[in-house]
Amino acid sequence: MRDIHAKDSVALLRSQGIDFARNAVAGVSSVHFAKLAAASGLLFNKALTWRVLPTRLEEFLELVKELLGGNTYDVKHVMRFCNGLYGGLEKVADTLHVDRVAGKCHQAGSDSLLTCHTFHKIRESYFLANDDGFREYVNILMKMIFQASLLIMLCEELLMNASGNVLDAV
Repeated sequence: MRDIHAKDSVALLRSQGIDFARNAVAGVSSVHFAKLAAASGLLFNKALTWRVLPTRLEEFLELVKELLGGNTYDVKHVMRFCNGLYGGLEKVADTLHVDRVAGKCHQAGSDSLLTCHTFHKIRESYFLANDDGFREYVNILMKMIFQASLLIMLCEELLMNASGNVLDAV
């Protein structure tokens, strides 16, 4: 029996150079990998902190703040205030003449590194003379999520308290 998989995900991996046939023959066996992972001590190490993912938005925002600190920037949001910048990561990086230095697009590490370099180029190109103006955009992602959360909670409250037609409550 074949593994269950999403065809579009497999197509993306193939387009990025993953050779599944070669991997089946010359790749690391999943059984061998599992044995190595178990033997490494990483999986059952009590010194490591394993977290349960938050189920509420407020918990998620606290975790983001705890892990990333109080200096979080949303590149997609910041670029809205930069003349000539629009589109996705590749388009913005090309516009700013930022090269991908490792991997291919849609690979997490490669995209993260390109995002980091693009972020620094945006700051250097658009905000170097006005760092206070740049600080205006710190933690905006969190603010937008928080505002959306409040709106959702308000709508839920209205719907729960509605007596009769939902449209009357809104």
